[in-house]
Amino acid sequence: MTEKPDPNTEQSKVGACLDWLGKPVSCENCSFQDRLAEEACHPGEACVNDRHSKRIHRFFAANPDTAVQFLDHPYFGVRAMAVRYVPVFNLPRMVQDPDETVRAAVAARLPRPRLIALCQDPDRQVRLSVADRLPEDSLIHLIHDEDYAVRLKVSRRAPTGILPAMRNDPDPEVRNEVARRIHTDWLDPMIADDRARVRLTVARRVSAGKLHLMRE
Repeated sequence: MTEKPDPNTEQSKVGACLDWLGKPVSCENCSFQDRLAEEACHPGEACVNDRHSKRIHRFFAANPDTAVQFLDHPYFGVRAMAVRYVPVFNLPRMVQDPDETVRAAVAARLPRPRLIALCQDPDRQVRLSVADRLPEDSLIHLIHDEDYAVRLKVSRRAPTGILPAMRNDPDPEVRNEVARRIHTDWLDPMIADDRARVRLTVARRVSAGKLHLMRE
């Protein structure tokens, strides 16, 4: 037989918890107070009204059926956790969420063909997540991204047919990755790269008959 929580002990835990506005958490005013007896929530441990992300996460892990109800919650931390548990067909409308943490969580679950909608996201972390999951043949949408880390991910995943468009990337680390992966027939324009590291990668792959072009 499961022992029910002691109301006095539980209330003392609640008193030490604050919501996202800095106000004390109250189980009495919570619409999920009936789940307390079911151990589906637990003050100070698993609570959707708590401002701590781990406690919010534990609540949704125990109550995934409630996640859809919180997609419009005013606290971004709640929305960011909720999108991890809602059915995927609820995710497209969250692409325009005002908070980048929420959008990054959406990018981690959104069906891959729909990730194009986030390629122009203003937050680099969101675009990094997109670069990790975007179908390879769609990575061309990110080859000119303003953030070198995004372009570097692209250079590591993109089909070799896309790489010639990245030979003149402004970042030497990206160009070095391009030189490492690009088809050798397309290496020639990189022979005169202004960075020694890139030229070394080129020298290791270019045909022996063209090495004399690198003497200088």
